[in-house]
Amino acid sequence: MERIQAVIRVRPLSAEERSGGVKEAWCKVGERGLIQHLSAGGLEVSAQAMFFDGVFGPEESNGALFSYVHPTIAKILNGTSVCIIAYGQTSSGKTHTMKGTIETPRERRQRADPKKQKISYDPGIIPRSLEEIFKIASAADGTFEFTISFVEIYNENVFDLLGDPTESLQVRELPTGETYVKDAQEISVTTVDEAINVFLTGESSRKVGATKMNRESSRSHAVLKLKTVHRQGHQTLRSSATFVDLAGSERSRQTKAQGAQLKEGGHINKSLLALTSVISKLSLGQTHVPYRDAKLTRILQPSLSGNSFTTIVCTVSSAPQWLEETLSTLNLANRAKNITVKPLVNSTAGSREKTSKTRVLKLIKSTGEVLSEIKDAHRLVAESKTLLRQASTDLEEIFLSLKQAPQNSSSELGKILSELKTTKATHLSKLSELALSVKHLLKQEKYFSEIIKPPPDISTLLQHLVEGDKLIQQQRSQIKTLLSRPPEPSATAHPRAPIPIDTQTLTMAVELDRLKKEYQREKRMLQLRIAQLESKN
Repeated sequence: MERIQAVIRVRPLSAEERSGGVKEAWCKVGERGLIQHLSAGGLEVSAQAMFFDGVFGPEESNGALFSYVHPTIAKILNGTSVCIIAYGQTSSGKTHTMKGTIETPRERRQRADPKKQKISYDPGIIPRSLEEIFKIASAADGTFEFTISFVEIYNENVFDLLGDPTESLQVRELPTGETYVKDAQEISVTTVDEAINVFLTGESSRKVGATKMNRESSRSHAVLKLKTVHRQGHQTLRSSATFVDLAGSERSRQTKAQGAQLKEGGHINKSLLALTSVISKLSLGQTHVPYRDAKLTRILQPSLSGNSFTTIVCTVSSAPQWLEETLSTLNLANRAKNITVKPLVNSTAGSREKTSKTRVLKLIKSTGEVLSEIKDAHRLVAESKTLLRQASTDLEEIFLSLKQAPQNSSSELGKILSELKTTKATHLSKLSELALSVKHLLKQEKYFSEIIKPPPDISTLLQHLVEGDKLIQQQRSQIKTLLSRPPEPSATAHPRAPIPIDTQTLTMAVELDRLKKEYQREKRMLQLRIAQLESKN
């Protein structure tokens, strides 16, 4: 078991704050401590030091912060997923921490030109991580495949920064608890330059706006995911690195937001409040955690309680006027560092096991959608039952009217019979829909009962495998015998003699039976593997 790492980064005073005589309210103590020495009004106070997994002062660069998270980032190439989250109030330095000032690939190639003006760059965690991952991969054994996806959460809608920026996407959840954004583009990259270009392309599409506190305030939460597949011999390692640049919490009286910006701020604060609630409940070990309260918490669910190494970088302002917001951020960091996670190495070995796992993952991914169809079928069955009861009532009324009709009133009788035929046709159609719905429902429930039923114990599976091998050997012997037998004459056969069995047809039947048993054997091997993995956990 591991803990979520909570790191504090203190933003230096702005030029405007320094010119106004503002002094820093916080002081770094050692490598992990932070102490407040000024009140919100700028008066000296005596406060107790707070300690975290790491503290970085106003004078420290992105490079110093990356030195801390570097060991976590490197774990992605060993088959373990990682996640870095930047959290803090608006204008506290989150985007600078994650993006920084980046030297584009073109600028990098022109760096050697003495005529070009030299610019000081301080890349953030994302570009530094991409560069380090590709550097380590180039020196490692085996082959690597990298894909990048980049989405933003704006006004509680998810948009693809690498695809259609106007189409709202859906967040889906697998039965395993893993979440993903359906239909989000995943772009394959082979070099660090390609990866950085993809990142910059998506970053340029983010929603930003000017507020009183920040001229380029992020109005959305951005989630960049780098997926890695490392193949070496018969082993395949799959992992991902997730980088989250959250929009900042804000108050309208401070940002002076109006209209659309006020609405944006409301959605930002709502999702951050949901994140705070999730972190609080996880830190207390509560079983019910409200991940579904916001799209942000649904996407971050695997990183906050799943199998990845997670670090939260909490950015705060050193100015005393933001003391209330800073204390709120530090309190969240204190709760986050009490959350435990269980990082796992995602490894597969052997081509058969790889193929089987791929099939299982495809089945699991489709489970959610088909279960939704089953729910719709249940609803249709309930509606059809209601219609059936209504049909019975209508028929009773018609028959009652028929009995009460005068015998000499042929016109009235014909009208009733016509109404009876119309009602009968209508409800027969409804009953037909009911029958089809029930048939579909039973088929789906039977299908999923076979998929999600718990695997048998290991000893039973081993016995089935041995029996399956014996049957397969017997079938192969039968096929060999049939193939070596000469064809029987048919033209000279006696009219009353038994009709000879077609050897080819029999061979095909036996071969089909063998293939079925082979499939059952492969299925049991997969169940055995799943049972072994569950017993280890």
